[in-house]
Amino acid sequence: MSNQNIYATAIETLTKAFNYFNTNLCEGKLPVPMINIMSRGRKNALGWHWSEKWLKGEQHIAELTICAEYIDRSIDQILETLLHEMAHHYNVINKIIDCNKYGRHNKMFKLAAEDIFGLIVNKHKYLGWAITELGPKSQKIIDDFKIANEVSDNFGFKRLETKVKYKKSYFVNVTKEDKEYIKVMCELQDCSEKEFMITLIGQLRRTNSRMAESVS
Repeated sequence: MSNQNIYATAIETLTKAFNYFNTNLCEGKLPVPMINIMSRGRKNALGWHWSEKWLKGEQHIAELTICAEYIDRSIDQILETLLHEMAHHYNVINKIIDCNKYGRHNKMFKLAAEDIFGLIVNKHKYLGWAITELGPKSQKIIDDFKIANEVSDNFGFKRLETKVKYKKSYFVNVTKEDKEYIKVMCELQDCSEKEFMITLIGQLRRTNSRMAESVS
């Protein structure tokens, strides 16, 4: 199977999963968003929901994204992220504010994620009620979806280890607050500090390169 077909299959599976969860958990009342797999860019997240991101005719359409950097996880983990973002989608449709502009999740997110989508929600020091994992209800509906649609345990992607090297000099001016931020992001993304710093350095290099091009 070509890479293009693998990507198309992944999008198709995510769309089928959204429709299945929507039908069985929300009585089919949620409008279908634009479902994407794309790079997280500067975001530090497994996925995100962006209300009214697209416009088709006079209809506003939300965007629901799964970050490409983590598409090599198990289907259960990816669909847990989908359910997390569907909780945001549910709240937006019902005009419920569930997080602030800094991404701190409040108890309204916790309520929807637990009661509607069957997730277990834990509180994070900085991000509020943002840490979710599968509970018995959400695990069962994912299992049912996989059986009904003959879905395998993963999409077949394997992320190769980056070749970018980093030096100790990169850490010379790292403050205590910076180190705390790095630690938090590593916990959220389930990665080592080295992996996170390599990603961050790559982003800085690309930014500096674009700045140099604009000056020249």
